Amino acid sequence: MFDKYIIVFEVKGNRKLWEEVIAILKDAGFPLKKAIWQDEIGAVGCGPAIDPRNFGEKGRIDRDVYTVRVREKDREAALKLIHEKYPAYVPYDRNSVERRL
Repeated sequence: MFDKYIIVFEVKGNRKLWEEVIAILKDAGFPLKKAIWQDEIGAVGCGPAIDPRNFGEKGRIDRDVYTVRVREKDREAALKLIHEKYPAYVPYDRNSVERRL
């Protein structure tokens, strides 16, 4: 009930991968906490907040950050499972100078 949860997976702009990781961890029996958040400042001012980047040829840009947390005691096993399935996975770095848009 009062377990500490640790981030084991975080990716920006890839909801499909996030959903696949959730399914893998759930199938393995890990209790999860998941979240979707944004690290960009939204449009401000009077009127509707319309972002002109969402009206390109490919439609809305996915700028959400997707996070999965597991209990602290399950961290190593969950990370091992994630890296077995996705060996090229690199966690999203909020402080990175090179941010994907």
